[in-house]
Amino acid sequence: MKKFIAVLLAVTMLFSFAGCGNNNGGGEDGPTGEVMIYSSMQQVVLEALEARFEELYPGVDMSFVQAGSGKISTKLTTELQAGTVECDIVWLADASEFVEYKNAGNLVAYESKYAATVDPMFRDPDNMYIGARAVLIGFAYAPDQVNETLSSWKDLLKPEYKDKIVMTDAGASGSMKTWLYVLVNQEKYGWDFIQALYDNGLKLESGTTATHNKVADGTYAIGVGVEFVAKNLIADGANLAWAEIVEDAIAYYSPIAIPKGCPNLENAKLLYDFIMNPEEGQRILVEQNVTPVQPATKVPDTMHPASWIVEHAIAFDVDDMAAKSTEMLAKYDSIFKK
Repeated sequence: MKKFIAVLLAVTMLFSFAGCGNNNGGGEDGPTGEVMIYSSMQQVVLEALEARFEELYPGVDMSFVQAGSGKISTKLTTELQAGTVECDIVWLADASEFVEYKNAGNLVAYESKYAATVDPMFRDPDNMYIGARAVLIGFAYAPDQVNETLSSWKDLLKPEYKDKIVMTDAGASGSMKTWLYVLVNQEKYGWDFIQALYDNGLKLESGTTATHNKVADGTYAIGVGVEFVAKNLIADGANLAWAEIVEDAIAYYSPIAIPKGCPNLENAKLLYDFIMNPEEGQRILVEQNVTPVQPATKVPDTMHPASWIVEHAIAFDVDDMAAKSTEMLAKYDSIFKK
């Protein structure tokens, strides 16, 4: 029924908003129409958000396209160039992508009513994008293959782990691109460390879930992992453990934004606010082991709040990362994709 309503509205609405279409509206029973999100977020998280959003707004049909950050970015960029944007919200792991979209004039400014409580570290001062989650990077490891406490990135260089380590390709994953950028810009690591990882047999997987699953099935002993993905798999019974890297902690924030030319501006704002609402989207993220950025959203003792990440994680310049990403990934490819 919602699909029929959405089609009817698309035909009958005769006006549009600047920078964005408006194939939706608020009837007597609340908002109606459609809203689409492109995201690199794990499918299980998107499904949980979708279920609650449609419970709150039964007249709006939420759908999503889920893929790695690289694929999502390519899809959206192609649509922007063609003037045929199909999504209303984009949500990627890599904040530097949003810098590029912003600089190209491809985002719609929107100041959510929930933005003011988010730490400035996680949001664009011009309201073009905002971090919706914070994510720690560490080690997902097979407990039957690792007999020590992992505590340092340099543990990956130990000879006993030669050919037993894995990470998601930084060219496909915004998470790993951020990890790579942070490490190569730290004097104690740099490109020599990345070359040493290759020499110790570090392998690449094309997707984040695949990376974690290959550790869980015993193919590898250690994977450079993402906290919430590892913990969700552990909760489902996977043969996996999580090691937090306290020294030189690396974390990133994962932003949402409204792309220029989106077909459903008002519903885009509705979904944007839902994701940033401390009692709704942010609460659902916690249920999925994802760190919220809203300080009012309670987290369990097993999860660091965003304030801990602000204080402890290595700071990095998102604008600089955006400017240097192409050159960085080319050098990375020259090492791992000979």
